[in-house]
Amino acid sequence: MAEWACMANDAENSLELGSVKKLRFLGDQDGPPERELKSRLSELFRQANVVSRAFLARVLYGPNEIAVALCIRLRTDGAEENLAKEIAQIFSEMFGQHEHLDIVFLRSSQEADLLRVCRPFHTAMEIHQED
Repeated sequence: MAEWACMANDAENSLELGSVKKLRFLGDQDGPPERELKSRLSELFRQANVVSRAFLARVLYGPNEIAVALCIRLRTDGAEENLAKEIAQIFSEMFGQHEHLDIVFLRSSQEADLLRVCRPFHTAMEIHQED
């Protein structure tokens, strides 16, 4: 089960929070509009510095509901809601307020499953300080 998931829909400037019981990752979602979205989101993630990895993936909810989801592994907990609002703003600017984007915040086991079928479009740079 995804620990925290939401549907970003800026039409009503709202986030619908929920959880996903059954989620299967099918592969990467890519194309010209998706690459532009990934570029804009990568810039946000670099600035926010709370995202470890991000994927734009085709997912299967339950037995037959296929969707596209932004799947995010956070560096720290507690940034979900503010980050989701910023993502929703970018998404609605690009695709209109009538569209929505599922956002799934991943646990480590889910990230491992996703890495088998999809490459991240954003990976945070690790900074190691010498003692």
